[in-house]
Amino acid sequence: MSAHTHGHSHAPAASGRAVRVIGIALALNAVLAVGQVAAGVAFGSIALLADSVHQIVDVVGLAIALFGARLATKGVTARNTFGWGRADVLGALISAVLLVGSSIWIAVEAARRLADPPGIEGWPVLVVAVVGLAVNAGSAVALSRVSGSMSARAAVVHLIGDAAGSAAVLVSAVAVLTVDATWVDPVVAILISVWVAWTGVRLLLASARVLLDAVPEGLATEEVTATILGVDGVAEVHHVHLWEPSSGEPSVSAHVLVDGDMAVHESQALLDRVRSAVLHDHGVAHATFEVECHPCENEEHLSATLTGDEGE
Repeated sequence: MSAHTHGHSHAPAASGRAVRVIGIALALNAVLAVGQVAAGVAFGSIALLADSVHQIVDVVGLAIALFGARLATKGVTARNTFGWGRADVLGALISAVLLVGSSIWIAVEAARRLADPPGIEGWPVLVVAVVGLAVNAGSAVALSRVSGSMSARAAVVHLIGDAAGSAAVLVSAVAVLTVDATWVDPVVAILISVWVAWTGVRLLLASARVLLDAVPEGLATEEVTATILGVDGVAEVHHVHLWEPSSGEPSVSAHVLVDGDMAVHESQALLDRVRSAVLHDHGVAHATFEVECHPCENEEHLSATLTGDEGE
């Protein structure tokens, strides 16, 4: 007998409002990205080009968010019983690779220009940086007010980073205008590239973790197993799996051996207590348990004690 918890919902996660807000943010940021690239090339600002690369990656992220939000309105289907969360994760993996690769290029180009700083037109770069700061900050505020869309929440983080990048470019433009410090531009570009690379690596690791069905960050299989064993009526637990069908939605499944003979109704009540304990102690709302009245014959599943590998 198997039982599935009822503490989660398969209802659509994104609303029509979320789709509209993400669409507007995407359009504004796409225009800004094109303008930043053109201005960076025309005015010789590697810092502006560095910021534009992150901007382009965020445009891709917003496009993925828009696509994901539209898919989310469909909810779960017979052919996609976990929904479309993994599509967002796959898109994040692609974005992460782009982030890391682009940051390497930015750092190399900035180092070359640091050795021989070119002339930079401060005022045009200053104007573009101010526009970028306004667009990114405004988009972040608008998206932060959209509830129910995981993609939108992830995009907010990137937009805040873009706003910080625009502020850094603003500083370099002021330095050029006030003291003709052209060296500030490539130095700022290197700092931005480091931040972009750090963000990209974190995103790469997080997305790979979900795609590989690794134990979600912040959870430990041993601790979840101990919680289940601590419920009165549970004699043994094995075949424990922790994973994320989509980012931020941890799930657990396990075989639960009941203590003594239990009727179906009693075992269901036991699973309700197990579910409540896992939700209370670990925040996992999506849980599937199989009830067993005698030890499992599969030797791989006999022990509730794990030996250093959190994957089982």
